[in-house]
Amino acid sequence: MADGPTTVGAHPAQIPARVHALGPGWRQLLEHLHEQRAVEQIRAVIGILRNYSG
Repeated sequence: MADGPTTVGAHPAQIPARVHALGPGWRQLLEHLHEQRAVEQIRAVIGILRNYSG
């Protein structure tokens, strides 16, 4: 990310908002990792809700 971090509000910009700054070959890898992280976060929330309701 050649031109430094960008913030949106008080939070750092997410990968999809910064793909223009990536070199060749990095975009697909980082987008995949970003999607995996989002799925893991959703699973964690569902797990917490299950424990709370059960």
